[in-house]
Amino acid sequence: MIYNRKLNVQEKEVVQDNIKTLLDKYKLDTGKFDIIIGYRANDSYFAYAEAFVSGTIYKDTLEKALRTGELGIQVFIKSEKAFHSLKRILVEEVPEKYRGYFVKRDKNARDTYRSLSSNQGSRAGKQTIYDFL
Repeated sequence: MIYNRKLNVQEKEVVQDNIKTLLDKYKLDTGKFDIIIGYRANDSYFAYAEAFVSGTIYKDTLEKALRTGELGIQVFIKSEKAFHSLKRILVEEVPEKYRGYFVKRDKNARDTYRSLSSNQGSRAGKQTIYDFL
């Protein structure tokens, strides 16, 4: 998530170093993949990643937060080979009424995150970004 996204940490030198070290140690080489499947992310999810790399939430809080909001998964078609294997079956415009569902999911995700991050409890057995660097 961090490698392919722009987090709002330009002014935060220590956080930039955390991200670089994290990527140097754990980034997966996706060079040979045609398709990548993962959790779909929106702006509220970037706040979770920023909080983790800033050292302000624990790993378990990050994991719980990423599962909130029922965002589902996304599929990234990475290669020409995969793209040319796609078949157009149906194209429909999404009705405007579904925008409200997005707003509600986003609000619920943010509310759940605030609840998780304010109720972290003791540090015992919990990992922060610094345990991985």
